[in-house]
Amino acid sequence: MSNSDSIIKAQAKSTELGHNVVSKLLLETRDNHRIVLKRPLPEAKDLLGFRSYWNKEFELGQQLKHPNLLRYMELEEDAMIMEKGNYISLDQFLYENPSFVTNSSEVERIINEILNALNYLHTQGIYQYDLTPHSILLTRSGKSVKLMGACSFYEPLRFKLWPSSTEYAAPELREENAALNAKTDIYAVGKVIEFIFSFCKTPYRYAAVIKRATKIDPQNRYESIRAMKSVINRREIFRKSRNILISIACAALLVGAYFWISEEYTDEPMHHVDPVNNANEPFSVIETRSKYALNEDSLAIYYNDSLFTAEDEKEWNDTVLTNKLDVIFRRQFRHKADAILGKIYNQQMMNGTQRNFQIAATQCFEDLKRDEEELIEKNGIDPIRANKIATEIISTVTDQYLSRIK
Repeated sequence: MSNSDSIIKAQAKSTELGHNVVSKLLLETRDNHRIVLKRPLPEAKDLLGFRSYWNKEFELGQQLKHPNLLRYMELEEDAMIMEKGNYISLDQFLYENPSFVTNSSEVERIINEILNALNYLHTQGIYQYDLTPHSILLTRSGKSVKLMGACSFYEPLRFKLWPSSTEYAAPELREENAALNAKTDIYAVGKVIEFIFSFCKTPYRYAAVIKRATKIDPQNRYESIRAMKSVINRREIFRKSRNILISIACAALLVGAYFWISEEYTDEPMHHVDPVNNANEPFSVIETRSKYALNEDSLAIYYNDSLFTAEDEKEWNDTVLTNKLDVIFRRQFRHKADAILGKIYNQQMMNGTQRNFQIAATQCFEDLKRDEEELIEKNGIDPIRANKIATEIISTVTDQYLSRIK
C-alpha cells in the first residue's frame, strides 16, 4: 500500500473536532492508536506562500507554553500532530449540554480561560483572528479550554481565506489596509461570550462588556484583553459585594423580626401619653393619635384639638402614620447609603485589590447598620419595616453605582 493510500485510509477513520479558516482538527486512528491531527483545508494549502506560513505556525507554536493552548507535537508532510486528548468544540458541547450555562461558576471559568489564552498569545505578538465556538475546544473530562491555534500567521492571505462575512469576524478583517491587532480578537471573544449566553439570559455584568467589545469601530473597544478581563472581574466583585450586603441586611431583618416578636409584642392595652409641646422633638412611641398631627418635614407631633373630631380619629389609622414614617426613614437612610456606598464604588477603590475592596465593603455595611439603628431609635419606626426599606435602598443604590462604572 502506498503512502497516499495510507493517508486516505487514515482520513476515512477521522472525526472532526474543530476547525478554523485555515485547518481542521481531526481525531484519527493509526495502527490502533488515536492521534489528534491538524490538517490544512484544501482551499488553503494550494495558495501561494501557504506552506511557509504553515511551517512558521508550527515553529513558533512549539515555543508557546500555556495550559489553554493546544500544544504542537510533530510536523508531518501534510499535517501537524497536536496534543493528545479527548476534545469537543465549544459549540458542539453547548448544543449537547445546554443546561451547562446554568452553572455560573463553570461558565465564568471557561470564559476566564479563553481570555487567559488570548492574553498570553497577545503578549507573544500572536493573534487568533478566527476565534469562534468551533475553534475553541474543551476537554471532555475537565472541560478545560484548548485553543486550536492562531491564524495571524496567515494574515497576508486573509482576503482569500477569510469568508466575506462571518458572525465572529471583526469588520476590519474584510477592509483593505485596516490595522489588525488585539482589538480584532476582542471583537471575536465578545461574540463568543454572546454565543455562550444565547442559551440563557445574559448576566448584567457581561451585557455591557459584550456591547463594548463588539463595537464596529475598533477605537471604541477595549484596549486589551487584560483591560476587558479587569472589567469583568471588577463587575463580579460588584455583584458579590452587593449580594453580601443584601444578604447580611436580610439576615439582620430576620434577627430583628425575632427580637421584635419575642420582646416587643405584648397584649397590654396602649396608654395615653401627653401631647408633645416641642415641635422639633422626635418621638419614639405613638400610643394614641386622636389629638396629634404630623409635620411634613419632621417626625414632630402637634396637639391640635380644633382640627380633630371623633370622625377624624377613625381616619387617622396605623397605615397613614406608618406610611409617613416610612417616607421619612427612606429619605434619611437613602442619604446615608449614597454617601457610604460611594466610598467603595469609585475608580480609586476599583483599581485596587480585591482584598482591599472586600475589607472596605465590610466596613461600609457596619456603617450602614449603625446608621440604620440610630435612625430607628431616633424616629421610632418599626425595626422590621426599617430593615426592609434599608435592604431595598442598599440594592437600589448599589445598582445605580454599577450602572455608572464601565
